[in-house]
Amino acid sequence: MSEFTVSEIKELIKAVQESKIAGLVYETQEFKLKIDGKKEKILQSAASAPMQQAPVVVAATAASQGDGGAEVSVSSSAQDASKLITSPIVGTYYNSPAPDQEPFVEVGQHVGKGDVVFIIESMKVMNEVPSEFSGTVAEILVQNGQAVEFGQPILRLE
Repeated sequence: MSEFTVSEIKELIKAVQESKIAGLVYETQEFKLKIDGKKEKILQSAASAPMQQAPVVVAATAASQGDGGAEVSVSSSAQDASKLITSPIVGTYYNSPAPDQEPFVEVGQHVGKGDVVFIIESMKVMNEVPSEFSGTVAEILVQNGQAVEFGQPILRLE
């Protein structure tokens, strides 16, 4: 599915409002739909392009039931998704092998395909994550020690 109809979006909004989830994010390389269970307004909209990769769907559980409204945003990907390195699992992001050691990468540093660029700790296991691309680190999108979701962008390479 590369495109939603208005009725499908309305159904998703209603489902989020009636459930115990705080929101829903549906994202592909060219399309993003975000429904926040707390507000009721459309932030952005853009036509979606044909889907080129499998979608990433994330649902967040509610810490509290908001005011019953829903917030929806639909946008085209502004970044070159082929150069994003994402988290392969849910866990905690670490930029170095140990707290007293240098980070694997820093902004402006060149990395090669296969170089370890960060660690995701999940269930007390440290998972080294290699770069899928060669390039220069343009941006680190999360803070050291931050919890991350499956598919969440961590690094952007140029």
